[in-house]
Parts: sequence; structure tokens; C-alpha cells
Amino acid sequence: MTLRRDPITGRWIVNTEQAEQPQKAQALKEAETCPFCEGSEALTPAEIFALRPNESKPDSPGWEVRVVPSFSPALRIEGELHRRGELMYDLMNAVGAHEIVVETPEHIGNLSDLELAQIEKVVKTYALRIADLKKDERFRSVVVFKNYGGDIVRHSHSQIIATPVTPQNLKGELSGSREYYDYKERCIYCDIIKQEIKQSKRIVFEDESFIGIAPFSSRFPYEVWLLPKKHSFAFETIGEKEVSSLAVALKSILKKLQ
Repeated sequence: MTLRRDPITGRWIVNTEQAEQPQKAQALKEAETCPFCEGSEALTPAEIFALRPNESKPDSPGWEVRVVPSFSPALRIEGELHRRGELMYDLMNAVGAHEIVVETPEHIGNLSDLELAQIEKVVKTYALRIADLKKDERFRSVVVFKNYGGDIVRHSHSQIIATPVTPQNLKGELSGSREYYDYKERCIYCDIIKQEIKQSKRIVFEDESFIGIAPFSSRFPYEVWLLPKKHSFAFETIGEKEVSSLAVALKSILKKLQ
């Protein structure tokens, strides 16, 4: 697999024409046992990380949140980037990380159905994995995402992808934020939060630490921005109080979306 740069838009695309989906991932569709449930650890790739309060052995029961490599990764951790050109075109090896965060040992389908204490453990896992992946100098972006519906396995989980390039939409946000700061010498997100609180028209969640808003220029129905009220730029530095608050915010907003 390779990453190829669109010469017109500058967007990097994962070229998968030579990639084969692992047989194990295909077999999940017909499997009778959920590979993410506690006791089924042998059905997944070897774990990368797990919260194990009793210090049980890796790839065994006794975990609270578990992180494993994707069954069919878009990017692979092994190897060098080998940035190169092909006449006018740019490409590199599809090196990166693609991880699955199994959010509970119980067979529960949605994050919003978990207890708040369990959601807090998921948030802590995100922070720990982001901090670890950011140590790899090959990576420029780490993104946590979650699909809703259409997953092969109906067990609450999310995914983390670390890439050697900055996604185009993130570049746009960074550029726009910089231009705003250069012009007004203020953080645009802090100003958005102040205006939304003052207008109180698009708020879907608010507490002492976080605010959830329907953005003024939503890109799609039910889009929600969840922002920290305290000016912050690194998710992995989140404190214990903010972890608890974020768990409440996630559960509340996801329940409303359901």
C-alpha cells in the first residue's frame, strides 16, 4: 500500500489496490463468537495496550479497556516512509498506525449505554494512546473516530489512526485559526464559545468544563462540536476532572443523537 498525493487538491490518498483484506477480518462476518468480548482475546491480533487493574497477563481476561491493531489496517506501523517522486507525482509508503479501542469487556453495542465510570476509562485510554503515538516522529496527525452502524462487530469500539501527513480538513482549520489569531490576537475557538454562551441558541450541552454546540455552518445534519471551555491544544494533557466531565458530555450528547 502507498500514500499518494493528489497534485491538484494536495490531499493524500491511501492506495489500496494491491492490498488484500485479511481472512480473519472477513471471517468476523460469519463468526458466532464476538472477538471483542472478554474471553475471546485469542480472536484478535495481539493487544497493544490495555487497562488491567489486577495486572493480568496481556491477551487474557481481566481487562477494562483493550487496544488491538485493526483487522484490516489502512496503514501499517512497520517500515520507513520512503518519500519519493514519480515524475510530477508524490508518494510514500502507507506507514502509520490503525488501532481499535474495545471500550468494554461486556457485549454492549453503544458507548452511550456504558456507565460513566467506564466511559471515563475510554477517555483515559484515548489520551494515553495519543500521547504514545505522538512520540513517533514519523507521524504528523493522530485522530480518534467512531463509526455508527455498518460495523462488522456490534460491540462498542472506536478507532485511532496516526498518519505521516496532516489531513486536508485539519490543515484548513489550522490555517483559518492562525489567520484569525494574526488578525485579532485571540483564539477563534475561545471567541466562538463566548458568543455561543451569550446567544444561547445552539447549545446542546454545557457544564463547567465543556460545551457542546451545533455549529453555525454545520456541514451535515446533527453535527455537534464538543469544546473545552479552558483554552487547550493537546487532548492527551486532559486532567482527572476534565475526564469525568467529558464522559458526562459524551454520554449526554450521544443519547440525544440517538
